[in-house]
This record gives sequence, structure tokens and C-alpha cells, in this order.
Amino acid sequence: MTATTATHTTRESWLIAAVEALTPMFTELGHEVPPVRISVGFPSGKGSRAKAIGQCWHGSAAADGLGQVFVSPILGDVIDVLETVAHELVHAINHANGDNGHGRPFAKIAKKLGFEAPMTSSPASEELKAKLREIAAGLGEYPHAALTDAVLTIKKQGTRMLLVKCPDDECGYQVRTTAKWLAIGVPTCPCGEEMEEA
Repeated sequence: MTATTATHTTRESWLIAAVEALTPMFTELGHEVPPVRISVGFPSGKGSRAKAIGQCWHGSAAADGLGQVFVSPILGDVIDVLETVAHELVHAINHANGDNGHGRPFAKIAKKLGFEAPMTSSPASEELKAKLREIAAGLGEYPHAALTDAVLTIKKQGTRMLLVKCPDDECGYQVRTTAKWLAIGVPTCPCGEEMEEA
């Protein structure tokens, strides 16, 4: 990392530089980060806007074949942003290798990088956070003002059954339960993996 701190005038410029700064971490593990487009935007699909903080679209979904990464505008903390970008780059690598989801191929890369379970949210270990702080210092200020949670508040139905599934896509085991039981603990899949809320 150079002693000079970069100055970025747009979020996209900062995010592109973040991908470049994170790439050596993957290279050291023997993984090539494929070219991606990256910007700020609400994740689409299954995740609610208030819950999903990042998303990586497979290159086959884009006219030019490049994978596209989106970082939620509710994120303002640079470490949270870098953590999300790194998580989505694991997806980009797996997409290039023909894999999807948060199963074994994802976990294999993510854990070596310094992410911890559950893989759907993959919180960074203290060691990984230290590396991200170093990268953040070199990137300079993230030119973004986070949207507040108040804009995104969604009234949650109290009695809705929640889907919990195995993170191993090959296993495919899933079950429905209530928030009350999830508060006690996430069940273990018959295959041995700790299940995750879908």
C-alpha cells in the first residue's frame, strides 16, 4: 500500500479502486478476479432491500458478458463496503468457474480469505478486518452518503414462517420455522452444515 491516500470524486471510482486493491488478496490464494462492473444500487431478486447489502450478477445476465456487482446504498462505513465487495468478488470468481450460491465452492475461498460462517452474511474475521482497514486508508474517503434505514423500513409480519436452508447448494435441504425458534439458534442440516435463513 502506498503512503499516499487517493482522492475519489465518485462512488464508482472508489469502488473500482477497491476491487483493484482487494484483488491481490485473491491472487495470493491462487484465484483470478474476473473483470466486473461495480456500482451502488439496490440488490434485486429474493433479498429485501433492507436486508441484502450486496449482489453479484453472473456475466451471462449482461449484454457484454461482464459480471456486475452492486453495493447497497444503505452502507456508509468503508469497512462494511469493502467486506461486501470482497464477498461479492468471491461470487464473481465462482461464477467464472460455473458455481453459484454460498455452498462449498464459495466457503472454500471465503474462509481462506478470512470470512467466517454463516456464509450468506460471511462476517469478516479480525485478521481480515485489519487488512480491510489498511486498504481503506489507501483508498481515502468513500464519496457516499448512506441512505438511512428509515427510508427502507418494511413492516415485518410477526407470524410468518421463515425459510431456513443448507448453505451447500448440492444438498438443497430446507425447512420452515418461526422467528421465535431462530432466536434460540439456527438448526443443523442432516448433512452437518449449519443452516442459514434464506
